[in-house]
Amino acid sequence: MPAKKQRLLWWEEFYGESCFIDAVSFPDEAKTAEEVRFIIDALELPTGARVLDVCCGYGRHALQLAQRGFSVVGLDYSKEYLRRASVAALKNALPARFVRADMRAIPFLGQLDAVLSLLTSIGFFERESEDEWVFAQIAQAAKPKAKLFIDVANHDWVIRDYVPTHQKDWLETPDGSIIGSFQQCLRARAGRYSQAMGISTVLHSR
Repeated sequence: MPAKKQRLLWWEEFYGESCFIDAVSFPDEAKTAEEVRFIIDALELPTGARVLDVCCGYGRHALQLAQRGFSVVGLDYSKEYLRRASVAALKNALPARFVRADMRAIPFLGQLDAVLSLLTSIGFFERESEDEWVFAQIAQAAKPKAKLFIDVANHDWVIRDYVPTHQKDWLETPDGSIIGSFQQCLRARAGRYSQAMGISTVLHSR
């Protein structure tokens, strides 16, 4: 009797498909360049700094950082995202490297000057202890006095400014909780980067 196929976790299934990239409207290159300039300024990154982009997706920020002379490694779990990122790096002769790994097992030790977590890419695991472990992995991978930039969507901002593409994008559970439906592609108004807060950690909340 063949072994039962293990069911994928929701984030493995959702982000493992190319439809997320193809259907969601990501900012264009000009907007991405603005975001990258903000990150560089906020972290005061010197040229040549080694940067890890956790959950890098198809390399939107990692590729532009590489263009600006940074030593960039993009980490993601999606084979499709990494394939697209690697193809773009090769096509444009950019010194960016892309690695497939779970963010709970970052394969670096004391090597990074900065770590980026962009577009609300942290906080998806079922147990809070797993999210805490991600931060422990980041700390272990980074050099002493390295900097961490976190970009997250603020709960109140999402509730107030979310723009549904379909009337059923929002689902309300019996207990009154409101969740976004992954059956429809999600879109939200682009928020401008706010003033950086903190010293070693820059937390950006839209």
